[in-house]
Amino acid sequence: MIVIYAGWSSDSRLYAGLRFPEGYDVALVSGYTNLDLDLSFTEGYNSIALIAWSLGVWSAENSFPADRLTFAVAVNGTPYPCDDLRGIPTAVFNTTRERLDERNLRKFRRRMVSSKEDFDNLLPLLPENDDIDSLKSELLFISEESTRRSPDASFPWERAYVSNSDSIFPADAQREAWKERSDVECVSVEGSHYLELNPILTALFPEKATVGSKFHSAITTYHDEATAQRAIASHLADLIKTMIPSKGGKLLEIGPATGFLTGCVADILRPTEADFIDLFPTGRFNIADKESYHCCDAETWLPEQGKKWDYIVSSSVVQWFADLDSFFREASRHLDKGGLLAVSTFAPGNLPELSAATPYGMLYHSRSRIESMLSRYFRHYYVKEGVERLEFPTVREALLHIRHTGVGGGIRSGRNVRDITRAIQPDPSRPATLTYLPLYIIAYN
Repeated sequence: MIVIYAGWSSDSRLYAGLRFPEGYDVALVSGYTNLDLDLSFTEGYNSIALIAWSLGVWSAENSFPADRLTFAVAVNGTPYPCDDLRGIPTAVFNTTRERLDERNLRKFRRRMVSSKEDFDNLLPLLPENDDIDSLKSELLFISEESTRRSPDASFPWERAYVSNSDSIFPADAQREAWKERSDVECVSVEGSHYLELNPILTALFPEKATVGSKFHSAITTYHDEATAQRAIASHLADLIKTMIPSKGGKLLEIGPATGFLTGCVADILRPTEADFIDLFPTGRFNIADKESYHCCDAETWLPEQGKKWDYIVSSSVVQWFADLDSFFREASRHLDKGGLLAVSTFAPGNLPELSAATPYGMLYHSRSRIESMLSRYFRHYYVKEGVERLEFPTVREALLHIRHTGVGGGIRSGRNVRDITRAIQPDPSRPATLTYLPLYIIAYN
């Protein structure tokens, strides 16, 4: 499920036309005159992602249980709704409430966007009938209650989008507020207070079929060009080697692709039986007496299995998972006694050179967030940060690397490419660069 906390004075009309990812139900929370949220609508959902806009950020942090969430993302709001340094300036907040009428509400909404054209497009998406007294009550409740409550630093905000031209929640105030949360990735974007959510949804919930197709189309060049991924697989195998007291047993590898990790662990583990699962068919690896190949989504496949393995491994794949916490839970459940989980993913800020062209990049979980997930299901776990920095003689070769490895799905033509060109090679006298930030994860019970 995706839970959206609406912005003040908006309702379902504003969100009805969004392109939500396939397989997700959507719930909308609005009308902030109390914090008593009936959570019965969340029953039966193992994975819940939360997106909150504007004053919905404060309301979400104070009404939704953090332990029910897979992750949470804030959009142009902070845990300090009425605050001179970290939110809407107090005088502005109070004046808006005191003078609220139909005319001033329209002026407020005009300030939510940057142009008259944008405002004309926004108007049909706003409530047909506004209850001014109710909207005043919401602002009064938020201002009074926010002075009595301390922010919940444990709430799982992982990313905060900040519009540089926000006229409601000043951008500098937003950045100041999120400085207090070291795990929150603060992403600056061009735009006004009202930020169209479709690019955010695309970044947070990548379509696996599209991802798989993109990598599959690059398969003929991936094996030779993916030098960073090869190095990451090799380092993960070295970590596995230090943890394995004996060889043999059953292996599950998720997303083997061309077999970087497979080849590295073959002699280390020497499995007697191996299962390989990928979105697209792979070649045979012939590293075990008995091998099975499964062409499907690992997140939906694994919970349905009655089998257990001695090793579950994966390199540079699980960053695409919709619910990493649930994967760790299932991995723990499907590991035999003494079994080992060894995977790599990427840290926030991965490939920073691409952010110039793709500010709505995919969400990566921080090291501390991953450690928090692991602690629920494993007695022993280890997370290590790494860096793989690639240098290229020219920008063209760097762009070809992106194309040949399938990692540059957000790159488009025109200005997008010009921006990324400057980011990859800001100094023409120095090599072009791409920087991968892997996270290595080892866990066992």
